[in-house]
Amino acid sequence: AALPPVPSDPRTPTALAVGARPNDAVPRAALVPAADLPAALGTFESRLITALTFTRDGALVAVAGGLDLNRPMAFMRRYVYRAFAVQLDADPPPGRTLTITDDVTQPFDVNVRALAPRGREVWLATAYGLRGYWRRGTGADAAYAPIALGRPGVDYPPYTQLGFAHAGRDRLLLSSFAWKRWKDERWVRWTGTRLEQYAGTGAVELAEDPWAPQRPRLRAPAEPRRPELRPRPYSPARDPGWRPVEGPPPPGLTLGVCLVTDAAESESRLWIGTNAGLTAYDEPAASYDTYGPERGLQTAAVTTLRASQGYLLVSTFDGIFLLPAA
Repeated sequence: AALPPVPSDPRTPTALAVGARPNDAVPRAALVPAADLPAALGTFESRLITALTFTRDGALVAVAGGLDLNRPMAFMRRYVYRAFAVQLDADPPPGRTLTITDDVTQPFDVNVRALAPRGREVWLATAYGLRGYWRRGTGADAAYAPIALGRPGVDYPPYTQLGFAHAGRDRLLLSSFAWKRWKDERWVRWTGTRLEQYAGTGAVELAEDPWAPQRPRLRAPAEPRRPELRPRPYSPARDPGWRPVEGPPPPGLTLGVCLVTDAAESESRLWIGTNAGLTAYDEPAASYDTYGPERGLQTAAVTTLRASQGYLLVSTFDGIFLLPAA
């Protein structure tokens, strides 16, 4: 069956019927035989892939570290897999991998939740915040180098436990609905009620070495002692570096407190899916347009967005919806 016609009101989503099949204009998923996969994928056997995204040249894969469960319990701690992120090339030579980062050279690059490519850049949403790398050189001389972000708490908000990142043509967008436009110097976020700008007040220690040995605990202390003062995990809600932006909020941005789950780009719009609805940023008009249950989505929780052939496919808990992606 062909895709349903574009609604008369382009602001109203159209629900795709259960069992409907899009036409050949929309890319379809395909199963690839294991024998045709690059040989490098063999190194991921019995490993947890935490993030996967595709580029024009191949794919970016992030693999979690941990113990080798195939070893005997008595010797398991001797065999520890390291976490890493790699680039898999689609062109010959087949199976070539290019390491982006690993937790040996960068101890905090663990538990990568999202990989956001942008040209030669790759941005990572990790358990310890935002990381950035850029590819220098070509062919056999290509290698990834870290992007200097400055001091956390001063030059950029020290987000931890990031779940999503999107590197688009207009901005770098994070799961906490914070973004930094490439032409700007400051980070901005939407709190659900107002727009705030980040003006760091002091350096923040993100975390201790995740591979440091644990200190033994006393089961029965001889005498009461004062509890050790430990730094609390970073929380954007109590970070004094966020200051309200003077003036009215951006037109059309009416979403409440939310987390960004996915993002997609069309010719002139940046589509942002959240757990509280869908919003579209119109770059030429510098305004937003928000979608929710009152406009036909039936549910505010958006899980995945895909823009293709002039359409936007919106995946939610209640089904898949179709929008014209101008």
